[in-house]
Amino acid sequence: MSQNQVKENINIEENEKGIIEVLVHSFFVIPFVITVFGVLFFFMWQMLSNESDSAYDYLHEIKIGSATKRWQSAFELAKILGNPNLVPTDEKFINELKEVYRNSIHDDSQVRTYLALAMGSTGNINYGEVLAEGFSDENIQSRIASIKAVGQVGFVSALPELNKFIASSIDDDQRLSAIIAIGMIGDTISRTHLIPLLDDDEPNIRWESAVALAKMNDENAIPIIKELMQRDYLQKFKEVDDWEQVQAILVAVHVSSILKSDEFIPHLEKLALEDRNMKVRDSAIKTLKKVYNKDVG
Repeated sequence: MSQNQVKENINIEENEKGIIEVLVHSFFVIPFVITVFGVLFFFMWQMLSNESDSAYDYLHEIKIGSATKRWQSAFELAKILGNPNLVPTDEKFINELKEVYRNSIHDDSQVRTYLALAMGSTGNINYGEVLAEGFSDENIQSRIASIKAVGQVGFVSALPELNKFIASSIDDDQRLSAIIAIGMIGDTISRTHLIPLLDDDEPNIRWESAVALAKMNDENAIPIIKELMQRDYLQKFKEVDDWEQVQAILVAVHVSSILKSDEFIPHLEKLALEDRNMKVRDSAIKTLKKVYNKDVG
């Protein structure tokens, strides 16, 4: 066989090999990939469509699971109910969750804590009454969780008890949680309890009291809200890091739009033009334009 014939046979074999690879890829690999993606899509759709059932599953695990499994399931339930699209709203689920919370009084405090947070994250006022039962819990964390949660669900009937908490000097975390809850509820019945706290020795108590009052459109909050808009002021508190400064400023800018005082304008303009955080700048610019009809160039 001549050298040219050998080369020609090699070329034919390579071409046939290439054609075979193309055929295998076209008729086997591509359909296989499409099938795999189809199956994955189906199972993802199934998982998403059955998320609400997962809430029931975790509730069931809290009822019958081991001690470790119960608090872990309560934690996962709180995560699920934090997504408004995944919250079961049927009466059966609501009643079961309330029952499980009541029965958790002698369980691991973590279970009761996460159950309170789970109910609070739904924003459903139907959980208000059972959450208020947690105010008398011995464990401080589960008690604080119930305080926060009644604020999240807007349970106005809890205000008398919340007012007692903020008058207490036993625990600052408990007082702070009660103040935040009162601010979330936003009923002016608590104004007279909050105003004295604007002079409290604890900075967080002063700040959160001012924010709560601002949400009630109370002008007593203006001086402290102005302070919270100033980086120079916040930097005096070494325990407040940069991220916390940004959050405090953003909250102050937000509530300034409720109070609508011209005293805020120079502070908003400074934030809009000079602050190093772009989210702060954007928030200040939007507030100036929307509330005060001012453009910042």
